[in-house]
Amino acid sequence: LLISGGKKWHQRRKIITPAFHFKILEQFVDVMESQGQILVKNLKKFDGMEFDVFPHVSLYAMDVICGNYN
Repeated sequence: LLISGGKKWHQRRKIITPAFHFKILEQFVDVMESQGQILVKNLKKFDGMEFDVFPHVSLYAMDVICGNYN
């Protein structure tokens, strides 16, 4: 979906849109919150420093997707 364009993008977007409905996302609130707290704790280590946030956000996303409650 990220690299698709035109008709292909539109078709694929329509397919995944229901997965992001508010009622579906409610199921993930607890894990997003707990993982968000871990993410913030980890990012505070870099206070005032320049760093690449991408790996940290990627790990957060994977932990949410996998349902890790560390």
